[in-house]
Amino acid sequence: MRKRIFKKYLELDLQFYDQDMNSPGSLLTKLSIDTTKISAIVLSVFGSIISAIGGIIFSIVLGLIFDWRLALISTAFLPFSLFFTVFKAYFRANGSQGNYDLKIEAGSIISECVISTKTIFSFNFQQKAVDIFSSILEKENKGTLKTGIISGLLFGFGIFLTYACRAVLMYSSFKFMKKQTLKYENMICALNCLLTIGGICHSLMLLAELPKAREAFRSLFRILRTPSEIIAFEDVNKDKSFPSEFKGKIEFKNVTFAYPTKPDNIILNNISLTINPGQHAALVGFSGSGKSTIIQLIERYYDPVEGDVIIDDINLKDYDLYKLRKKIGLVSQEPVLFKRSVYENILYGKLDAEENDVFQAAEKAAINKFFKNEQKGEKNEPVSGGEKQRLAIARAFLKDPSILLLDEATSALDKESEIEVQKSINELQKGRTSVAVAHRLSTIMIQILFFI
Repeated sequence: MRKRIFKKYLELDLQFYDQDMNSPGSLLTKLSIDTTKISAIVLSVFGSIISAIGGIIFSIVLGLIFDWRLALISTAFLPFSLFFTVFKAYFRANGSQGNYDLKIEAGSIISECVISTKTIFSFNFQQKAVDIFSSILEKENKGTLKTGIISGLLFGFGIFLTYACRAVLMYSSFKFMKKQTLKYENMICALNCLLTIGGICHSLMLLAELPKAREAFRSLFRILRTPSEIIAFEDVNKDKSFPSEFKGKIEFKNVTFAYPTKPDNIILNNISLTINPGQHAALVGFSGSGKSTIIQLIERYYDPVEGDVIIDDINLKDYDLYKLRKKIGLVSQEPVLFKRSVYENILYGKLDAEENDVFQAAEKAAINKFFKNEQKGEKNEPVSGGEKQRLAIARAFLKDPSILLLDEATSALDKESEIEVQKSINELQKGRTSVAVAHRLSTIMIQILFFI
């Protein structure tokens, strides 16, 4: 189930993750909590319930064989014991359902705080973060206290009935033996069978886990059944189109776009443009003008509300997205490095690449210093911002894309680093269709000067 959910997370398009309820922290917490509940049900609850029911039936049958009167007395108490046991389990389950959302929220806060530790430290936000987390735990504690008191009362009644049943059985056995209508050995065998029923009933407390499991199943299958129009897995795209010769011509035809979470906020309004194969295009404008949105539409992270995005005369919706993204290289403002070696981080550009190809890509991006002394890029100290950019460029070199997307690729760098990284970018742009995004026209002018 965890594998299926994880795969589904990677199948869902970005509009799913744009929703507040689907933050990474809440999704990871849900994956952990819900699958654990299902595991607990499968491994323990059903087995315990089956053994409890079988134990009760078996005890009553043996009691009837040794002395039917004692068995009937025990059976008379059984409905009440079961009622209090099951009702307690039901109450505990319903009481804990209210804490589910709180646990998701608490897990989300922990995740955000761990990821954003530098921000928390820089603003002295540590104590405030602890207070926020504590307030969530306090809400959970109030519900737990109420549930605990009522569950304790119900548990007390259940224990009372168990001992009352035992007392009546003992007293009845004494009376029957005094009248010589019950043999001692039959009494011992019957009581040994019937006195275990109370303990068996208490094992049905695991029924409290059934509603939790039901909610966990609903939560997980709600995700599994969430539709996604944009899936990049290879097996899903087998029957879709891909040109025999990929040139890299990009066309926007009357494209209108608004992010699904804010449908009234139009980002692109009836945009049309054409970028021919091998042409270098630049998009310059203020924040929120839609520059990065165009990059995301070319990558097909989203589909336009109206109009069409076309590459080599094929609509993106009809493309084999798995093959298409192999032909598109992206160098973003803040490249993401995975918790792997530098070698492996470059290898993500083309997973089936040879070792020598990785070294050549690193050399072209001027990041080959990580591979000295026959190492594979292991590095203990942090990678600088400029080195991250070079790693992203090395990935693009290794990928050898037909279309290159540059999303503020040098904006986070100082002037000297920007010039050095720009040299690698210009080398990468040669012979490829490229789209560069920048806030400042000067950034584009530097690219033009270097390219010339």
